[in-house]
Amino acid sequence: MEKIKSFLESLGAFSLAVTIISMFLLIGLAVNIYLGIRLLKFFIFPGERDAK
Repeated sequence: MEKIKSFLESLGAFSLAVTIISMFLLIGLAVNIYLGIRLLKFFIFPGERDAK
């Protein structure tokens, strides 16, 4: 019984780490997409960068 409990605890810690890492990856992906769109607009419409 004690082995199962410790296994579940380590599994919970592992899944928490995976959740945090995937959250950071999602945030990074969103930031990359946002910056990529900003860069595209900057290159496609160079005159629009002043009228923010």
